[in-house]
Amino acid sequence: MKHLLFLCCVTAAMASDSANSLAEDPNAKPIEKLKIGVVDMKRLFEACGSTEMEATISEKRDQGGKEIEERSEAVERARAEMEELGREIANPALGSAGKEEKTSIRRKIAAALEMQEREIEELQTAQEQGLKNLSERLRAGVLERINKAVEAEVKDGKYDIVLDRSLSNAPQVNSNRPNATAIDMTEAVLSTLNKEAGPNALPVPAASQKPAAPEEKR
Repeated sequence: MKHLLFLCCVTAAMASDSANSLAEDPNAKPIEKLKIGVVDMKRLFEACGSTEMEATISEKRDQGGKEIEERSEAVERARAEMEELGREIANPALGSAGKEEKTSIRRKIAAALEMQEREIEELQTAQEQGLKNLSERLRAGVLERINKAVEAEVKDGKYDIVLDRSLSNAPQVNSNRPNATAIDMTEAVLSTLNKEAGPNALPVPAASQKPAAPEEKR
């Protein structure tokens, strides 16, 4: 999940300050132990609201689909009416005045039908963009909560570096090195998220003026 890469500015700054101090003073003592935090951002995201996000987006998609369906049904009824008018116009028994009247009605329905079909296409495009924007807003909100929880854990645990182990290209940590300690922070961050979750926040489990439909033209 490439969008879940978390780079902790606090820890980066700490590492940079340490490197700078060594460069300025060759006699300065090196860092005795490097504390590395490892976090599974993918798991945090899944536990912190991805299910609720999907449900919210699915609900919006269903609402939009219902509106499209209602408009499409109106279009089909208009088409059926045009076909019926076509048959009536082709009837030899119909007088010239009647044919002229029905032909005029049929033209009006055809024009309205073309407009309705265009509106349906525009509505579909707007709905797709709206769902995309909604998904991005929800995702950003979840990630903001996660990042704040990770930052708090980094500060409390005095970590020097934080790595996201859910990334396919995440660097490997050799915790057997005497100057490095790698600790999985995932459970601690989950605990923080559960404690801070409010009534308006997406829950952390262990694992919404639409345009009016066009009127039918008769």
